[in-house]
Amino acid sequence: MASKKATKRKIMKSMYNQSGRNQVDPGMQGILVFCTMNKEKLAVAELRNWFTDFVDDTPAKEESDSADDIEDSLEKELKGLKTSRSERKEQFMWCKTDMDCIVFLQTQSPLAPADFVYKVLSDLDRNKVKKTRYTMRLHPVERTCRAFMDDIKDLAKKICSPHFHVENQAPRKWACEAKVRWNDIIKKDELIKEIADIVGGKHVVDLKSPELTVIIEIFKNICAISVVRGYHELKKYNIEKIYEGKETQNGTSQHEKTVVAAKRDATQVTEEPESGKRTKR
Repeated sequence: MASKKATKRKIMKSMYNQSGRNQVDPGMQGILVFCTMNKEKLAVAELRNWFTDFVDDTPAKEESDSADDIEDSLEKELKGLKTSRSERKEQFMWCKTDMDCIVFLQTQSPLAPADFVYKVLSDLDRNKVKKTRYTMRLHPVERTCRAFMDDIKDLAKKICSPHFHVENQAPRKWACEAKVRWNDIIKKDELIKEIADIVGGKHVVDLKSPELTVIIEIFKNICAISVVRGYHELKKYNIEKIYEGKETQNGTSQHEKTVVAAKRDATQVTEEPESGKRTKR
């Protein structure tokens, strides 16, 4: 009997205890990653490698003539490589969400998640060089809080203020992208109305081509909020769809062109020189 009570106590503790270094807690900033099921670890690894290209601030090497200077510079470079590896892990620390296909990479100031993700995805859109296989979508998180309406409203006011409440600011087109997962307290429609009140009636709701998008992700007892730009232009920050733009020309994808060409070849009528007969390939 005692063992059953102990087991039940352990289960309840695991369900409600969200503290710990590998869990998402209120007050964090980072990037919410949507990935292939059971490939979370591989997604984290590929993103860390990809993100390094955008946070590498290694200073330029100085030329040295003497052997001592060369030896000192090599030693400093090796130390720098070791430091960069450890800092990379701390900068993009994997925090579990206890949900399939979703992980959270915690970042540290001065890195700004919204600007960083926009920079990464804009580079992908511009150069079409895809470096991920298991990652599908990235949502920046400027800050997290507890998933209670009062906490959400307080945090939303702080995050929205620099974007919508600047003195003498012209009206801006905006939209709200809200998702609620594993939470029965917060209702999506009520949440969007509260965010609209915070943004203010001065600004115009535009669901097709907003300048700014307020992204709110609620999972279990955590709420993550961010204000991003280019959300629709960058395919709602979907990596696969951004990359597919490489194959799209004049509204027709390369795959569609290949199918059309194959059908044309299959039905093409050719004339054989020797027999003079017309056949179909």
